[in-house]
Amino acid sequence: MTLLLEQTEGALKGSLRDDGLGFDVTAKGDGLRYGLESMRDRIERLGGHLAIKTAHGKGTEISFVVPLKERNQPVPAQQRHGGA
Repeated sequence: MTLLLEQTEGALKGSLRDDGLGFDVTAKGDGLRYGLESMRDRIERLGGHLAIKTAHGKGTEISFVVPLKERNQPVPAQQRHGGA
């Protein structure tokens, strides 16, 4: 498993990669889809983007990019605590 985090001048980037079994991102009924949708929703609330690359037998890579706020622009409380 590989975890990478990088802060650039305007964004925070990250990725998590493994060489496991992979999975079907469209599969329903196993609870996995809910977790992925929750991750995507949280990243998008921060103005970012989440990408998932996976295939059966080929592992998975989940990556994101989130823009960084100016220091004088606080993140709203609902985003800090994951609320709606």
